[in-house]
Amino acid sequence: MRKILSLICLLLLLPAAVPAQDAALTVDQARRLMEENADNPRFVILDVRARELFEEGHIEGAVHMNYYATNFKRLVSRLDRDATILIYCQRGRQGPMARRVMEQLRFTDLHVLLLLLPLLALLSPAGSLPGTPA
Repeated sequence: MRKILSLICLLLLLPAAVPAQDAALTVDQARRLMEENADNPRFVILDVRARELFEEGHIEGAVHMNYYATNFKRLVSRLDRDATILIYCQRGRQGPMARRVMEQLRFTDLHVLLLLLPLLALLSPAGSLPGTPA
C-alpha cells in the first residue's frame, strides 16, 4: 500500500519537474500574445500540423510548415531567429518537438500552444476560422 501511495505521489509531482519553458500556453494566453503582437512584423504564427489539417482550417495569418516533412528543419531555419513565434499543433506532439528543433537552431522567443482542433475556433476573434461558417 505504501509503495502504491508513494508511486501516486511521485506521478502527481512529475509535471512540476518539467521546465517552465516547456509549459504550454493556454488559449487565453495565446490570444493575448497574438493581440500584443498584432502590429509586430516580427511575430509569426507557425502551424506545424499536416497540410490537410492546415487546409481544413487554421489561425488567420499562420504560416504552415509540417513538422513531419523531411525538409522541416531547412524550412524553419529560414525564419527570423529573433522573431516571437507561436507554434501550434493538434495533439500536443509536434509543437513541443518543433520547439526543440528550433531551440537547437538558436531561435530565442518560442511559445507553444497545444491545441485540439475544436479549440482552434476560440482563437479567431469572430469565433470561427477564416473561410469557414460562423
